[in-house]
Amino acid sequence: MFELDNVSDGVEYIRTALHHAILLWTNERNYMSNLESWWRSFVYGPLFDTAFMFLGDYNIIRSESESTAYKEYSMLYKDIIPGMVKHKVEKVDLAVRTIDNRMDILTGEDKPLLASKKAVAETFLKNQERRVVTLDVIERKLPKPKLIQHFEVFTALWHGNKMTIHCTRKIDKHYFHYEAAQASFPLTASNFHEFTRLLLLVLSLKIQ
Repeated sequence: MFELDNVSDGVEYIRTALHHAILLWTNERNYMSNLESWWRSFVYGPLFDTAFMFLGDYNIIRSESESTAYKEYSMLYKDIIPGMVKHKVEKVDLAVRTIDNRMDILTGEDKPLLASKKAVAETFLKNQERRVVTLDVIERKLPKPKLIQHFEVFTALWHGNKMTIHCTRKIDKHYFHYEAAQASFPLTASNFHEFTRLLLLVLSLKIQ
């Protein structure tokens, strides 16, 4: 696999992710003490972001990027409720965004292993609220509002080496939140099966 040229995007991603994983496994370190920027540079970037770099219609926006969901929401609703909708500026750690900068198709947040349970819980709720707002924006743009029940909005939450994908759907004016998937980057090479599960999960998000 490593000797072939002109391989598919998926194979290229797997090669890149495996290379970085081997580097981490062969250089033992105290993962607990590393802060968010370290995880982003050495784990989240190579093992997650890289998969989306080959999507020509989208950009990868990293590190405290302003979410487009709230900007679109305020623009859509300002004529309906003048003065009632205040533009909320929300920063996200990751956004897979259309090249016209109008919509984030996937957003994510990062927390290091040493993050408190409270901090992780607050980030979980932040992601959930953003999914709701994104669905509201999509619904307003649909020719028939009932079509919103066929849409799902995903967010990613990294906590150290564990990634959780959450999803929200809207059916009959009710929002349904659930955990769609979870996988971890194993801190040792002995759990290689978990590593392959992580890669498959990332690739499945890419083709949603």
